[in-house]
Amino acid sequence: MIRLGRWRPDLVHAHFLSEGAFCAALAAAVLRIPFVVTIHGSDMGAAHLARTHSRMMMRSALALSRRVTAVSTPLLESLCAAFPASIRKAVVIGNGVDLSFFDRVTASAGSEGQRYILSVGNLVGAKGHDVLLEAFGRLPAAATAPRLLIAGDGPERAKLEARMARLCLNDRVSLLGIVTSERIAALMHGCEFVVVPSRSEGFGLVVLEAWACRRAVIATAVGGLGELIEHGVNGLLVPPEEVESLVTTMGYLLRNPAVASAMGAMGRREAETRDWSGAVSAYLRLYRDCCPALPLVGHPT
Repeated sequence: MIRLGRWRPDLVHAHFLSEGAFCAALAAAVLRIPFVVTIHGSDMGAAHLARTHSRMMMRSALALSRRVTAVSTPLLESLCAAFPASIRKAVVIGNGVDLSFFDRVTASAGSEGQRYILSVGNLVGAKGHDVLLEAFGRLPAAATAPRLLIAGDGPERAKLEARMARLCLNDRVSLLGIVTSERIAALMHGCEFVVVPSRSEGFGLVVLEAWACRRAVIATAVGGLGELIEHGVNGLLVPPEEVESLVTTMGYLLRNPAVASAMGAMGRREAETRDWSGAVSAYLRLYRDCCPALPLVGHPT
């Protein structure tokens, strides 16, 4: 708070409705400046909402906010259901994607030149990698069959490794751990398609990233994923937790690479409408609404 007082900001914007957002809201209130908070999805999880102290801080931060944004319509609806008083000041501003970054990166062979399916995300229960492993294990294991690469790390790694051993997938699946953004982009350029098997997802930024690389996406119809993807046009949606649906859908794209390519091309067209300039413009308008005297010249780079 002392540092904020020295800086004398015109506005405070917190990301994720967390303890940090609560502290930021208090600081903004003391300094008598507008406070904005953005909801991303993990901050609206059932476990988080069930904790009394967390819910109290979330409610207080929302009450002190001038405006609230959510990265998708389903997430906004969840927010307003949990905290109805937020309805009057909540809006949707989606995430964007830096197309130029993904255009600069070239494809990378993920496994000594072998074909591969890619999934990207933290190794946590909400990301559904356990379901993906079960589904992948039921695909034909021919010598020419693609491998599965999972980029990310987290507390579920040991459980996933145990599942891989039980399913005899150690030779067909690689857990890559934490990788750089450049490596993820390269892997996306080289993969057959991207799978997002989440149990919950506030937005689904990995979908935009896959589309930036002209790759088709198979995703569960949860949260922001169902809002982003037009089923059968720029990707395919499956019910969460349904292993057989995922098996069938992955098999379909593997047997029909032309369909996957066409969906990837349509995804790229959608990604081109969702670069960061649109989100930046929306936030600049929101900031000006909160603070009419705020000097906003051009877009930040």
